[in-house]
Amino acid sequence: AAGEFMAKTRSQLELNQDQMRSYADTINYLSDNTASKAEEIANISRRTGSIAKSQNVSQESNAAYGATLVGIGKEPEIAATALKKMYVTMGKGEYLTNKQAGAFRSIGLEGSQMAKLMQKDSDAAITMVLERLNKIPKEAQTGVVNAIFGEEAVDSVTGLVNNIDVVRENLKKAHSEAAKGSMEKEYQNRMQTTAEQMKKFKNKLLDIGISLGNTLLPPINAAMVKLEPFINK
Repeated sequence: AAGEFMAKTRSQLELNQDQMRSYADTINYLSDNTASKAEEIANISRRTGSIAKSQNVSQESNAAYGATLVGIGKEPEIAATALKKMYVTMGKGEYLTNKQAGAFRSIGLEGSQMAKLMQKDSDAAITMVLERLNKIPKEAQTGVVNAIFGEEAVDSVTGLVNNIDVVRENLKKAHSEAAKGSMEKEYQNRMQTTAEQMKKFKNKLLDIGISLGNTLLPPINAAMVKLEPFINK
């Protein structure tokens, strides 16, 4: 399954081998350091990768948004649908409906400017919208999120809005130096752990051998002394 995901993702996102390895490191690191599993992040990536790329959302950031949603309890399929809606809407620009454009203005933003910012710095654009939505009265939040992103995305996008600090933290993790080479580091740690366990196991066997020897050798030696006259005849 992991090999199939990597092959399809390389093709989907047009990544070379080094870029794919780096992306796998990101997913692995997020899995180890957030409340999400690698297979859940990979599931979301597979469903959203092409649209994310078209809206200038990096694979690392896409993984971070996915990890955040899974971490707050969203199913990968539902999270993926919401992210696709969010990315597409953020990039619509002048093709936003009047309702969407008006909802953007209600939080002090112009949809056309958001589309331009998406192509320049998608993380800045997305977090800006989430922050603005976070500041409006709770009773108006659902309506504005629905007006901008649609009913299918309301629950998940609201989850991002209400967990904006987690979003920022996961974006940092996804783009951090610590994420680089995380799969190799984990492999080495596991190998070291296995070697230590083997050493402990061998020591246990040695301890058991010594214990058995101390217990059994005296009666064996005594028996041999008694049998020696008969053996020498």
